[in-house]
Amino acid sequence: MKNRKKNWVNLSILIDEVNRLYYRMQFVEERTQAFENLDSAERSILFFLASDDATIPELAFMRNVSRQRMHQITSKLQKKKLIEATYNPQHSTSSKFKLSLVGKKILLRMLQREKKLYKNLFPATDDRFILIAKKLKEIRQLFEKVPF
Repeated sequence: MKNRKKNWVNLSILIDEVNRLYYRMQFVEERTQAFENLDSAERSILFFLASDDATIPELAFMRNVSRQRMHQITSKLQKKKLIEATYNPQHSTSSKFKLSLVGKKILLRMLQREKKLYKNLFPATDDRFILIAKKLKEIRQLFEKVPF
């Protein structure tokens, strides 16, 4: 029983640190990326779309917001010509979104600024970051399965 309590406390400490890291990184990101005139929701959508096209429901799930809110965000990004709607073969009335050429250029500038920041913070990285990322992904995926 003692070991279970210790494991729970360890998990609680980890979650607290992840929360603190999230808010600090968001603060730093807002200052680092202020040049692009994008809010954190818009920036996160650009980063997400860099790896794969996505529908509004997929983007809403990733950001943990309603579909209506995600529709507002994607509309703003479309007006700024940073993303484009494309045909969705799985669902004819629901578009997929992808980065536009302008969106790709802005994302590249943002990534270059991040790379410079990270190199200054972590001059030498190692495989521990990959192991930590894998463990955090496991935890995130468990939380994504919580039925609400």
